[in-house]
Order: sequence, then structure tokens, then C-alpha cells
Amino acid sequence: MSCDRTAHQATVPMGYADRLRSSVRATDIVARFGGDEFAVLRRGAAAAAEIGDLAKLLMDRITA
Repeated sequence: MSCDRTAHQATVPMGYADRLRSSVRATDIVARFGGDEFAVLRRGAAAAAEIGDLAKLLMDRITA
């Protein structure tokens, strides 16, 4: 039973990571902090609005 639970706990964040990576630039970095917490690092964003738009896009992809 614990093996099934561990596999599920690993699979869900991996799915999130795949969705995040497919939604960002090749030069962006997607990092997992632990559990279901992720960060995306983007260099050279033109404006704060770009980051806000990216955050909304990523949240939409995660919750889809």
C-alpha cells in the first residue's frame, strides 16, 4: 500500500512539472521545491505584466 501511495505522490508532481516545462521558454528554468511547490525562473522579462501573464498561464495549465 505504501508503495502505491509513494508512486502516486511522485507521479502527480511529475505531471505538474511536465505541464510547466511545456508552457515556458526553453531558456526558462522550472524547479521543484518539494511537495507540490514549483518555481519558474525567467531571465530578461520585458515587464512585470509579462510575469503576471506567465503566472496566469501556468496556473491555468496546472488546474486544467
